[in-house]
Amino acid sequence: SSLYLNGEDYIFTYTPPVNQTVDITLTGTDAYTGVFLFDGCPTSGGTCVTNNTSVSVDPSLCGVNITAGTTYYIVISTNPAPDCTPFYLSIRENIISTINSNCKIGNYSVSSNSQ
Repeated sequence: SSLYLNGEDYIFTYTPPVNQTVDITLTGTDAYTGVFLFDGCPTSGGTCVTNNTSVSVDPSLCGVNITAGTTYYIVISTNPAPDCTPFYLSIRENIISTINSNCKIGNYSVSSNSQ
């Protein structure tokens, strides 16, 4: 039910080997680009789990919980005009819960004390 799904669509699948929390980021996009995550094939009744659209550039999905063994469909789509965009797609496991709105992790250090 989004105008973005009426433009040019690029569809990728991802099946996580374990339950994960992931960040799905796009960079290098033009304006009016959206990223959608479906649980099941979007053309066969799959359910949209989450989405983000941007009238400027580089929409991202941050901290998305996904289930092991489920095939997810990642759809990069545009508005009908302009009808295409360049992009780089990144899927990373989110291991730090504090992130900013475009999923970039700041400078953190992790240490442990063993006693």
